[in-house]
Amino acid sequence: MTAIIILVMIIILCAVYYSSSVLCKFGKKTVLGVTIPDYARNDKKVKGAVSAANKEMRIFLFLFFVEIFPILIFYKYPSIITVYLYVWIFFVFYTFNRLISRHHKTLMNIKEENQWFGENLKTISIDTEVTRLKDTVPINKKNFLIPFLINIFPLLVFVSGNKDLILLFLSSISFLSSCACYIVFSFLSNGESVEYSHNTSVNLMCNRIRRYWSSCAWFVIAIAESLSFAWLSLFINDKPFFWNIFSVVLIGLVVFGVITVLLFRKRSEGICKQIRKLEKESFLVDEDYYWKCGMLFYCNLNDSRTFVQDKTGLGYTCNLATRRGRFFICLLSVLSILLIISVIAVFLILDFTVFEMKFQDDGITILAPLYGCSFSAKNIRDIQLSDKLPQAFKMNGAATERYLLGNFNVTGYGNSKMYVYKEKAPFIIIKLSNGYVFFSSISPEKTMEYYEHLCEISLKK
Repeated sequence: MTAIIILVMIIILCAVYYSSSVLCKFGKKTVLGVTIPDYARNDKKVKGAVSAANKEMRIFLFLFFVEIFPILIFYKYPSIITVYLYVWIFFVFYTFNRLISRHHKTLMNIKEENQWFGENLKTISIDTEVTRLKDTVPINKKNFLIPFLINIFPLLVFVSGNKDLILLFLSSISFLSSCACYIVFSFLSNGESVEYSHNTSVNLMCNRIRRYWSSCAWFVIAIAESLSFAWLSLFINDKPFFWNIFSVVLIGLVVFGVITVLLFRKRSEGICKQIRKLEKESFLVDEDYYWKCGMLFYCNLNDSRTFVQDKTGLGYTCNLATRRGRFFICLLSVLSILLIISVIAVFLILDFTVFEMKFQDDGITILAPLYGCSFSAKNIRDIQLSDKLPQAFKMNGAATERYLLGNFNVTGYGNSKMYVYKEKAPFIIIKLSNGYVFFSSISPEKTMEYYEHLCEISLKK
């Protein structure tokens, strides 16, 4: 798990680096999110602001890269690692936004001092002819049946015999994620056209290209997330051979998809630039006024679009001036907070809840988070102590550096329930009529108490 999280953190930094590199160079007549006319690009103050932003960005990326490695200290505690990850992500994006916003403000002040404003300031115009003639997107909506069908996979695993409620949860989350991708896809594909030029033909071609790569991107994202949840289902079911093969295939598909989308976007933007260069007169839309908190929020009452392309040109944000935009942001924020709290709570419960045995007149109950069990004393066939754990493959549950919890396929024992701290020998092995139970407490002394009590119960039955 630690290696996967470190990989995720490195990918996030790579994404931030790519975003910063796009922001800190002129593209679509903007730099650092500020619209600058062509004749002002070589201004000393403009170059100075861009150079300062680039320097600070390199320092920022280096510091947060170094801050990845303290996570290795807590490799035995998934809950602490998860909390560290969320806190790290928060400060990465918070610091990145603060840094960019500060230099954005500096450049805006330079712009205001020199009165570098575009001809279409505070106006978002729409080419009505392009809106009327807009083509359908190349990715048919019916193709979204593919990720929805993939979402059924966790249910199939559940029906096949692995009766784990987590599989139903994964299937539900995967389905909701695919729905979210489909909704965004629909908004973008059916949204208002953007005016790039005074020329209708130029606008028509550029909007076709924009819709093309946008629809491809969200379809690839839908496929990737549905495959990811299918992979998690295999992980829970623990089919090692198929898990390894599928992991390789999944990683390959995701990497191929991301590279394909990025290359296609780059190619599309290049085509749009070439098309706009054919114009005889300059066309500059200056909408800096509508971006609040640097480039974090877009708010324009004159713009009916719900989703607009962000200042990096890499993604989309919501127009907070629209009711649908505010609703989507609020919904996304609430769902994100609930998801983070739920994940952290589950890991904290798993990491810091001690396995215990409770003895009752009618049997024994093992108290453990999510995977507790009960069995009758009459069902006990044998009780043993062992200083070593056999090899075990997780079917569903949790397997960390500290403990094994849940249902496992144990070499020489078959399907078994395990509630053991890996470094806390001895281990109690309870043979039941329908399988085995492995148990150890957080302290060896407590384990021995449980063992002696079990032996007494077994002799009395």
